[in-house]
Amino acid sequence: MGDAHAPLDSLVHGPDPDGRTGRRVLDPAGGLRRPPPARGRTAARGDPGRRRDPPAAAVDDIAHHGPGPGADGDRHRRRRRGQRPPRPRNHRRGLRRRLSDALLRPGALRHRRALRRDSTRPGGGPVNSPVLAACTVALARPAAPPKPPAQGSTSTLVSAAPVERVDLTHEIVLFGSLRAEHTTLVRARVNGYLAEIPIEEGDLLEAGAPLARIAVPDLEADLAQAQADLARRAALADDARAGVLEAIAAQAVAAAAILQRRAGEQIAVAEREVIERELERLIEHALAARPELGAARADQRASEARARAAKIDWLVPSLSMQAAVGSMGDDLDDLERREVLSAALRWDLGAPLFGAAARARADNRAASLETERARRSTIHDVVSAWSASRSAAARILAAAEGVSVAEAALDLTLLRVEQGAGLLLEALEADLDLSRGRRTLVSAVGDFNRAQYALLRAVGGAD
Repeated sequence: MGDAHAPLDSLVHGPDPDGRTGRRVLDPAGGLRRPPPARGRTAARGDPGRRRDPPAAAVDDIAHHGPGPGADGDRHRRRRRGQRPPRPRNHRRGLRRRLSDALLRPGALRHRRALRRDSTRPGGGPVNSPVLAACTVALARPAAPPKPPAQGSTSTLVSAAPVERVDLTHEIVLFGSLRAEHTTLVRARVNGYLAEIPIEEGDLLEAGAPLARIAVPDLEADLAQAQADLARRAALADDARAGVLEAIAAQAVAAAAILQRRAGEQIAVAEREVIERELERLIEHALAARPELGAARADQRASEARARAAKIDWLVPSLSMQAAVGSMGDDLDDLERREVLSAALRWDLGAPLFGAAARARADNRAASLETERARRSTIHDVVSAWSASRSAAARILAAAEGVSVAEAALDLTLLRVEQGAGLLLEALEADLDLSRGRRTLVSAVGDFNRAQYALLRAVGGAD
């Protein structure tokens, strides 16, 4: 198809390359082929009685425009009678050029051979040609509906496929390999095998995240054995400690029973009246000898005096006198002796007098309260120190009794060890009990001495 705007009739109808005329059919590659001959007798060339079919272009032109008046009407009438209209001189040359362009297109010869094979079959077949579709687009007006072929001739129908716009999807498959920029060699501190890898290739890890878990069965077995030995030794130590504590508790219970019995006897024998008189004597001595209590009493007496003076201060005027003897002149030799005597008498009346009296009464009340507080504090200190002294004395007696019991137990244990009935461990435990008893006795004596000193300070006998 050399000329894209050539009329369809000139491509469909025209002479063959060898000079023969007749209808041609477009093949898909743009070539032309002759339709199969009609069945029956065909008249020879130059036979006046040969029947000719009107060209398809003439039929289409008549169908679209109809016969016109004058010369055009005669031309259409000649076409209907089967006569060929006159053609220009260069028509055959242009048709040959367009036909040669169509035949020289790539693949035209292959499609012509295929169409010849198809034409040998009875009836032929429809041809869908992209060249025909292009020619259809190039036409400026729609074609008339095709008419059925004349009787005694065969033709092949040509259909055009619609042109649509579709989206093409391009897929690109690439193959490659990844290589880490930095690599690190990880070694384990112990020998074992990988039991678990909690991460996968491509995971993002944080600092300190575990990479793998290494199983070390040998070390785990050793650890389990060591833990079992430690637990067994701890159990033995707990049993021994429990036995010692039970023995100490039994001794403490026995000593407490003895002390309770003796304390009860002492309380029963002691006379409560003597104790009360002794405590009262200590309290009286403390109230008389404590310096802070004496100072509080002095402040109270002074505040009482100020309160009494404030009551009568407004009745008595105040007198003040000043005297100056001797003076010095401008020079060292200029000495003068002067005597100056001045006196002032003041008498305050009014509201300030009543305010001073109120302040004096408040000071007197505060002094009284401070004296009472000091008195009660002194009594509390004396009673506390006296109670602590008696408790320390009782603890001394109990510690002394405990030492005596521990000494007796040690002697008994040593005797049993000598006779083979006891263990050396029991003798060691008895010796430890004796040592603890003696330390308790020493501590009780120290507590008693501290309590005596506190009692002495409470009664005001020590600075």
